[in-house]
Amino acid sequence: METIPEKHLEHVIREKNLEELKKLIDGGLDVNKPWRHLHESAGSFGPHGLEDQRTALVFAVWEGWTEGVKLLLDSGADLEQPDYMVSVGRVW
Repeated sequence: METIPEKHLEHVIREKNLEELKKLIDGGLDVNKPWRHLHESAGSFGPHGLEDQRTALVFAVWEGWTEGVKLLLDSGADLEQPDYMVSVGRVW
């Protein structure tokens, strides 16, 4: 299985690129793995923002990407998996 750079997955989801998400899944993306994510807007938590972890499903939901959410669910994303978001990050 190929290692998928976290920034690439984040970009695919932000850009709502369904074809590229399909390629990542076909290439071995673990749809239930928590990925590191950096909140650029969390300036009060330091110059680099607040880091948390979330699954691709949580990130796709957060971005409002219906097609990506459906693909991830159809590919085995677990709705029962805990949300890995850092609780202090829920200030917005």
